[in-house]
Amino acid sequence: MKYLLDSKPEREAARQRALLGALERKYAPIVRGEIGRASDMMAMTYAATGNAPTLVDNHQIELKRLFEEMTGAAITAFGGRIVNQGKSMGLILEVKSFAEFFQRLVLQYINLESMRRRITFISETTRNDIVAEIVRGQSEGLGVEAIARLINLRIPVISRRRGALIARTETHGAANFGADQAARSTGLDMRKRWIAVEDPRTRDFGEGDGVVDAFNHRSMDGQIVDMDQPFKMPSRRFGTLDAMFPGDPELPAGATINCRCAIAHTVKGFED
Repeated sequence: MKYLLDSKPEREAARQRALLGALERKYAPIVRGEIGRASDMMAMTYAATGNAPTLVDNHQIELKRLFEEMTGAAITAFGGRIVNQGKSMGLILEVKSFAEFFQRLVLQYINLESMRRRITFISETTRNDIVAEIVRGQSEGLGVEAIARLINLRIPVISRRRGALIARTETHGAANFGADQAARSTGLDMRKRWIAVEDPRTRDFGEGDGVVDAFNHRSMDGQIVDMDQPFKMPSRRFGTLDAMFPGDPELPAGATINCRCAIAHTVKGFED
């Protein structure tokens, strides 16, 4: 079997995870900072008024800007690997300006309806976390001042957890989208292969030693489909779901959060 990048799928998957780890370490603190900033402003509003605050006006705008930067870095990093491989193979790539190509991919990805919904949901979750703390404090009979103090104690914990989760999940989907689109630009007749991680953290239905989950990623390992065809993901609630790549934003959130699966591209005519 001939692969566009590494001939060993497991080794390729490990390289992809290393790149994603670097992206997460870079962007998790940035996302955390924005969530913390918006949360602090809402906490101050509550402390001053005693009323549940509305969402900070520019929080969603700032998140969209961060998403563009974060997904842009992932798309360029993963797409660039394939472009460079294509050049080294002497392929006549169907792209004239790769800077424009990747920028176009970023805009295409960030403007997907599923991504717009996700950014909206993430921004609303920032407010909902604050409101939940207010409701909890009120149920315990606390006053505004005491609740405000508790909120300020909780903000760093919540923003740190969410920042890491968002950076990890969103760079993963964008990276695989970039790799998929760059592979198409090579002009080669290819198929794509799903690579699951073989360890106890991998989602399955209980048939392995992984995390028993509503979505089965372990069973997808080695699944090969044509470039324009979706992978088939088993799920308990939805039956079989279509996934164009690991982390596909069209999937339910439960199928993508903390997913570590990778994608490889095989050249037709050289497959086992």
